[in-house]
Amino acid sequence: MQGKDFLQYAMLYAKYFDVLIDSGAFSAYSLGKPIDLNTYIMYCREYYSKCWQYIMLDEVKNVKQSMKNLDSMLSAGLKPMPVLVDGMEYSLMKDFVKINEYICVAGGVGTSDKRAHYRYQQAFKYSEGKAKIHALGFLRFPDIFQLPIYSGDSSSYTAGMRFGIMSEFEPKKGLVTRCKALGNVNSTSAKSVWASLSEETRSYFIRSGVDFIKEASNGNLARNMFSAVGVLNIQSSIKYSLYCNNFNKKTFLAVSGLAWLFTIVYTYKHMTVNKPLNYTEAKKEFFQFNDLYKSNKTLALKEFEHVLYQIKSSV
Repeated sequence: MQGKDFLQYAMLYAKYFDVLIDSGAFSAYSLGKPIDLNTYIMYCREYYSKCWQYIMLDEVKNVKQSMKNLDSMLSAGLKPMPVLVDGMEYSLMKDFVKINEYICVAGGVGTSDKRAHYRYQQAFKYSEGKAKIHALGFLRFPDIFQLPIYSGDSSSYTAGMRFGIMSEFEPKKGLVTRCKALGNVNSTSAKSVWASLSEETRSYFIRSGVDFIKEASNGNLARNMFSAVGVLNIQSSIKYSLYCNNFNKKTFLAVSGLAWLFTIVYTYKHMTVNKPLNYTEAKKEFFQFNDLYKSNKTLALKEFEHVLYQIKSSV
């Protein structure tokens, strides 16, 4: 869950594109920060009608507490997407599908392809083919097209700004990693790093309007807000999502904060309205909006909706 501003912008986004409400249970588990069930129920009651679906509050690898949370949400009059937590019996799928045909299956993050495949196949089998499986944290290519998965989500788009990793989407290969660890490139190493990159990688930077040497010298190549590597990685993830959608696989980018939402939306705008993406132009407009958000939130909200309308009208 996020603050008031994030929810306000997320619900504005939901007017134009599908939004899936998630409690952030996996992140909470990783950080050791519990989520208050009553607060989550309150948020779901307030916002669920504006969204595509909302997911129950589960606890990673805690079957008993997850089932108690589901019962509490049902008692509150909600019908969330149940989560088949790692450790639950697959036979529960028969009960879950009576609550909601859309069911999340956990266990796709940090596990082998073989095990992940088995979980999705078994979950679908035990639902007697009635469940629309949502794969939590799983959008692997080409697996998503070979499994009984209806939808999925991923946060891999953040790898550019977090780790300096950049991927490019190719229809026959999925997200292909072009380079790693660009987060520490600076004015001293920029030229030698540029020379060491493959022709495909340099081409991706050039086609996207990135002056590699300049951005590295300015400290904006990776890891900063709206950094070059970060934006190109997001562009690749959006292209992959659109490709999946064309084959009736619903995909979501797992957004954990307002800065990420702004970055995704302005990247998407410059892929559609101002296509093809020119990083220099996109960066300028992003920071103009960021300044507006800091100085006048009312006008920023209106501008954000205008951008969403432009994108929706262009896709």
